[in-house]
Amino acid sequence: MKKQFIFLLLIFSLVNTLFAAVETQFYQKVKITMKDGSEKVGFVTNYSDGKIDVDAFFDFYQNKKHGTKSFELYKNVYSIKDDGLAGSYALQMDEKQTIEAKNVVKMVPLPDPINNFTAADHFNYLSKGVIDLMQKESLFTDSMNDPHSDDASTLIAFNYDPKFNKKQIHEILLKYSKIQFDATRKGKIFDEEEVKQKMGWGKIVFFEVGGD
Repeated sequence: MKKQFIFLLLIFSLVNTLFAAVETQFYQKVKITMKDGSEKVGFVTNYSDGKIDVDAFFDFYQNKKHGTKSFELYKNVYSIKDDGLAGSYALQMDEKQTIEAKNVVKMVPLPDPINNFTAADHFNYLSKGVIDLMQKESLFTDSMNDPHSDDASTLIAFNYDPKFNKKQIHEILLKYSKIQFDATRKGKIFDEEEVKQKMGWGKIVFFEVGGD
């Protein structure tokens, strides 16, 4: 009986892991009417197994039981060239604003070609400089399992710098993993841009995909 229980527990964990891996992030353009009469237009995003229901999204943040009373509104969504590895769409981190749900009267969806377009759930919010680079054709990409990760994470590098070849990019990924691991182990803040400047890596964009 005990062995059966352990077996079922393992199966349950595996199924959860598989479903977590395919969860996607959705974008929806909306118009928000505030209590002060002003209107805001932008994109909301969430993780889901289906498209964003604007009414349900609004109710979620207005319901104080959830504890989360605010959400982010992004000015735009940018199409990037990423070989399909990072979702193909990006949100610019410095174009977002935090909306307090208590100050919202209503939220309505707007028609737009990328309404409810999905992106990989690991996708990062990027700076304008990085998005400008990734809207151009990358030279090549490389990926590897992170040797310093406990959850089988995958590291991905998008290279926009012609001075690096594929072998060098792979070596950089190994070095990147080690630097990140050492910083975390020592309780230091890992500053990707600072590391790239010190190492002379130039126009290389990194992503990390969690394994669980």
